Amino acid sequence: MENCREAILSCLLKHAADDVGLVSALQLLLEEHGRQSYSELFKMLGDVSIPIESAAEEWEKVVLHWEKLSGVLGRKVRLQTALLDHLSCEYPDVTIPKIVELERFERLLNLSKYDSLTGLLNRNNFDETLRHEVARSSRHGSELSLLFLDVDNFKDVNDTYGHLAGDVVLMDIAAIILREKREEDISTRFGGDEMALILPETDMEKGMVLAERIRRRVEEHVFQYQEKKIHATVSGGLASLSIIGMDGAHFENATDKCLYRAKKAGKNRIIPFIPDQRRHPRIPFSKPLDIQCATDPWKKTHKAEGRNLSVGGIFVETSELINHAELVLLSLRLNKILSSQVAGTVVRVEDMAARRYGIGVSFQGGEKKSDKEIHRYVDRALQQVAAQ
Repeated sequence: MENCREAILSCLLKHAADDVGLVSALQLLLEEHGRQSYSELFKMLGDVSIPIESAAEEWEKVVLHWEKLSGVLGRKVRLQTALLDHLSCEYPDVTIPKIVELERFERLLNLSKYDSLTGLLNRNNFDETLRHEVARSSRHGSELSLLFLDVDNFKDVNDTYGHLAGDVVLMDIAAIILREKREEDISTRFGGDEMALILPETDMEKGMVLAERIRRRVEEHVFQYQEKKIHATVSGGLASLSIIGMDGAHFENATDKCLYRAKKAGKNRIIPFIPDQRRHPRIPFSKPLDIQCATDPWKKTHKAEGRNLSVGGIFVETSELINHAELVLLSLRLNKILSSQVAGTVVRVEDMAARRYGIGVSFQGGEKKSDKEIHRYVDRALQQVAAQ
């Protein structure tokens, strides 16, 4: 109903001085949004609750009453006047119906929707919006991602610089989010120093691009409070509905768990939800290989050591930290005479001892020669294991 309320409000403001145009525009809008919208219209215009099953008929009576009053008086009567008179006559229980001034109503609506400090949606509207977007995604089979962000060591900021400084940090981070997100993305102050973004039509890879961009902008930003410069970072968890399952029952919980993992892994990072399942059997693969990041303008090659391999991906160990969702090109030496180059996406990052990192890469897949070579290599190794 949130979209319906906003559409009605926009229509009322647009045709505030033209009742004829308003009635025509409202009729089209109400037909589009269904009979519940008629009840919402009465609530917005007169702060009166009309049952959904009779609201459409009552609105027709209001329009007819408006036309009749104008004809009897020989001059244009405002639609609000006709509405007030109709409610007073037809609904004895409504002793003093109220006409709500639209700009005031809009201000009150915004106060109820948005967090006063950050300008992001508040928690109540997050819950309603997420339910709506999950239902829409399930109905149309479209992508939907959810991102949780939490300010690292925020209590230390408040304890060291004061709560007003903490407010500045929250406001600046909210401003960064509003600048970086798309118009259709929904940003929310989830509670305290935690913020959330609902990302319609967004899969895991695109969600990680946005999440990493926000994380970097926060890391680079200098937060200024009075004469003090404050450094702050954020950690995040990201989940996509198509990966979790289209019912969305565990959507929010899975995202929150990823945020918790990001905190435990050292903070200032984004961790996406990857199902703990391996569709393809893996084989040991203790061979050196090269990794090249697609976003690196210098095309620098990083050395790595393979740990295991499947037809769908590879897990390697390296001294270079490579971010989640990074597109990479791998150069594998399968044996003494056979090498292969394959593209993939980083789907797993683990901190290991002595500044080493475990990197899981999912192959993009396809019908290229390199893909077929990996398939044959893995199949032969699995056959050897089976024979033993």
